Amino acid sequence: MATKEKSVAPLLAPLPARYRPTARVGGLLVVLGILGVLAMVWPMVALLWLSVVVIAMLALLAEVYQLRQCRVQLLSATTNHHPTVHVPFKLTLCLSVMQAGSRPVLVADGPGDETRMTARFMAVAHDVFRLVEEAPPILCPLAEAGRPGEGQHAANDPPATHQVVLHLNPARRGRWWWPGGYVACQTFLGLLRAYKPVPPVALSVYPAMVNAQTVYLNPDLLRLQTGVKQNRRYKADQEFESLRPYQPGDEYRYIDWKASARLNGLITRQFQVAHHHQILVCLDKSRMMGTLSEGVRKIDWSIQAVLHLGMLAKRYDDRLGLVVFDEAIAQFSKPRPASVPRLLEQLVDVDCSLVEPNYPLLCTSILQTQRKRSLVIILSDFMDASSLEPSLPAFEQLNRRHCTLFIGVDDPVYHHYLHHPSLDTPDAVVKHILAVEARQRRDRVIHQLRHRGLHALTATPQTLTEEAMKAYSTIKLEGAIG
Repeated sequence: MATKEKSVAPLLAPLPARYRPTARVGGLLVVLGILGVLAMVWPMVALLWLSVVVIAMLALLAEVYQLRQCRVQLLSATTNHHPTVHVPFKLTLCLSVMQAGSRPVLVADGPGDETRMTARFMAVAHDVFRLVEEAPPILCPLAEAGRPGEGQHAANDPPATHQVVLHLNPARRGRWWWPGGYVACQTFLGLLRAYKPVPPVALSVYPAMVNAQTVYLNPDLLRLQTGVKQNRRYKADQEFESLRPYQPGDEYRYIDWKASARLNGLITRQFQVAHHHQILVCLDKSRMMGTLSEGVRKIDWSIQAVLHLGMLAKRYDDRLGLVVFDEAIAQFSKPRPASVPRLLEQLVDVDCSLVEPNYPLLCTSILQTQRKRSLVIILSDFMDASSLEPSLPAFEQLNRRHCTLFIGVDDPVYHHYLHHPSLDTPDAVVKHILAVEARQRRDRVIHQLRHRGLHALTATPQTLTEEAMKAYSTIKLEGAIG
């Protein structure tokens, strides 16, 4: 979070308007210098030199007056789609420009550079945005449509509407700012150029769902692939589905006597898993979730899993809530009808912190806030048994009221040294032994969680989404939520 605040804070200060001379002023000074030398040789040239100096001063004053009348206003800033991390998008700026003259207007990042990005933009936002490789780092000139004609006067010129399209590729998820820039205004003489500031634009870069599991969003296909059969016995969390002929073994209390009398045969009521369960997804944003896996942090893999769980909960007509925690509770939203856009807004700026997770506080907050029995899904990571064993009583108490699913985000490096060991060197042998010990410690913790009644499993970041959706559907279809 400190890096984000350091990057965004300088952008909030308004940019001042600036004025810079053009190359024509240098040429004019050269002419005045030559005339001054000639005036010292031939006194008759002195009158001409003095006249040129007076005319130049009046022209500069007139240009300053005209450039001060220039006005630049940002009408709108739109994108062609929601900015998503690692997905290029176009930022279109609509500007209203009251310019003093007939010269074109260019958007510049700073004075003296009207055609390309300068170091200021890249220094401030290099860790957030980068330019698309196919598009060179050149800002598009403003559209010619609506520009004042050559013969019109500046005082009577209406504001011209221009558009600028920037091709950006966000490198990080979060709420950021495009730093803004300048509009370079120039009069017909072109002796001076005024740089009018364009305010910064707020941009929300959303997480990418690059690991979309479309197969698992269909409950029927999910049941077929996982082999889970829907439990049709009557329980408190099940509701009436349909009628069917009586089969040997059916309980007599489920016989619908009115339908049996009407059809002259025994008819049995069958039930299905009730909808509108309450699901509470708990996302850990502590220190361990910031480790990288294939160049992506574990918290970003977990956010993908949360989004897919939201999509699956919408298919099941369940109500979904979100808890973001580390050593404290950062967010707590009660279960509501599942909505992926709402989850995107809640997860867009979630970032890791260098603290340890406080599981007892999480369990206590859920017990105090969530009264109705729910399915609590905890996405977290732990180093070994010593970091999770003190929290086992809290998990056991939470599982007495709610159905709890704990998913540990494993490190795929351990799997590499476990299943593909190359024991040719002493270093490889040591890594293999450490991987085996780490796996045994994690399995011991998972076994203890299961022994206390929790549903617990571990998954690599690449398979986290798939395993979380399978476990959620299995628990729901078996009627374990209650």
